[in-house]
Amino acid sequence: MNFTNYYRTLGLPDFSPMEMAIQSFEYNYKALLEMDDTVALEALKLANNILGDPEIKPGYDLALQDHLNLIRSSLNYYAILNIPDFTEVQDEIYDGRFYEVMRFQPPEDHVEALAYVAVAYEVLSDLEKKEKYDAELRIRVGYH
Repeated sequence: MNFTNYYRTLGLPDFSPMEMAIQSFEYNYKALLEMDDTVALEALKLANNILGDPEIKPGYDLALQDHLNLIRSSLNYYAILNIPDFTEVQDEIYDGRFYEVMRFQPPEDHVEALAYVAVAYEVLSDLEKKEKYDAELRIRVGYH
């Protein structure tokens, strides 16, 4: 599931208003110019082009909602926590991840998102549950 979340590129909660996206772009652009980070600048410009355009943003928001629904319906716990599939527990999963993921959820979705994140964290942080889940995921997505 390759989908770039441009809200996260700008450091914003999903589905933030266009004005916030533009303000975040302007603020971050100045900081990145000073650091001379051309890769991050290009990513920031692309995010601004998508989220700062009143004709493009609504379509992007629909695509993002579809993507989030797909993640939740497929119950890919790795995608819910925004980490690569089959990541080792000690590598990526820690208490801070829980709050990092929640930070990007719109306030009206906090209760639902919290439930998904809590289940994902519970399964992937328990070695026995993680092994069982990984085996099921390999079958479901065709990993061998």
